[in-house]
Amino acid sequence: MLLGANTIPNDVLDAAKEISNRYSLPLLGVLSCWALESRWGQSALVKKTNNPFNIKGCEGYLVIGCEKAYDKIEKSNDSYRKYKNIAAGFHAYGDLITSGRYKGIEIYKDDPVGYFTFLKSKGYATDKNYVSKLTSIMKSIKIPETTSTNLTSKTTNKTAGKANAEIAKVAATTTAAALIFKLLFL
Repeated sequence: MLLGANTIPNDVLDAAKEISNRYSLPLLGVLSCWALESRWGQSALVKKTNNPFNIKGCEGYLVIGCEKAYDKIEKSNDSYRKYKNIAAGFHAYGDLITSGRYKGIEIYKDDPVGYFTFLKSKGYATDKNYVSKLTSIMKSIKIPETTSTNLTSKTTNKTAGKANAEIAKVAATTTAAALIFKLLFL
């Protein structure tokens, strides 16, 4: 498990690592989005649907059903995709955000704040504080020196050190990135 302000379960960590590698996405970015959108996995809707990124609509990649729910932010009743397991929900997210209007997001593989900013600029989220919320969450995520998972044998000390260094680097540039984003998009 990854330890931060909250705990990231192994199945979530495994799925995040898999789509991070498969779709060239920043691992810390994916985990931060998961934490925000699923309330660290505690959302009743996410638990019911295995849809950790709250993808709307009833058709799509790996969808096994549909769940109606009220969207408090958009103030509307919407249909949310239902997946067999959390890994399928992560793969659908990876598929969604690397195609269509999000094409090109891969250039932010090593830049989680750029990743958040890109998603916001393309209309992925309507919350005006989306980037700052995700950046704050990202700062609370720490990758332990060794992490055993089902999809990878172990995260090496070097990899963990690089990830924690990435967090520190992003933290130093967060204020500037947030200011630029506000000037360009708000």
